[in-house]
Amino acid sequence: MCHLPLLSKTIYPQYKEWMKPICDGWYLNTQADTETRYMQLRSISQQLSLGLVLEMGVGFEVQAASTTEKKQRTRDRLVVRFADGECFDSVRASETYLGTIKKLGVETIMRKHIPWGNYDLITSTQQTKYQVQIGDNRWVTVPTTTKEKARVLKVISAMLHIKIEVTCL
Repeated sequence: MCHLPLLSKTIYPQYKEWMKPICDGWYLNTQADTETRYMQLRSISQQLSLGLVLEMGVGFEVQAASTTEKKQRTRDRLVVRFADGECFDSVRASETYLGTIKKLGVETIMRKHIPWGNYDLITSTQQTKYQVQIGDNRWVTVPTTTKEKARVLKVISAMLHIKIEVTCL
């Protein structure tokens, strides 16, 4: 995370308020949003072949801190349809995004050197905290919003000359 290990025997000064003790002098850097934590756990599970099933739900009823009124939590959805009829429509926009990247071809996209910020969209090493491992020595940037994910997929499809329909719901 930010080029530092998630687990450490020392407390990073810039993250001291988020470093939580876990066991035997080890600390966990918990400074991340839910989306990033999900992607970190997913990456750890893949790298260690743990086969973990990770889920983040939508539509949970949450209790407001100041009232007893319940609120419905919703997320934007991302739907991608290919010309061959295949459709990616996960509850999580990040899963739809990653599935689409895989179908379009990680290596093909990497060869195009599509920029995202100061780095290529897909790199051979992790360059930012917004990247997740998508293959051996392949790290893809996952934009934070559903609209950004949709925009990146549209750019990729245009650059690869592959027709896909990308919809934000």
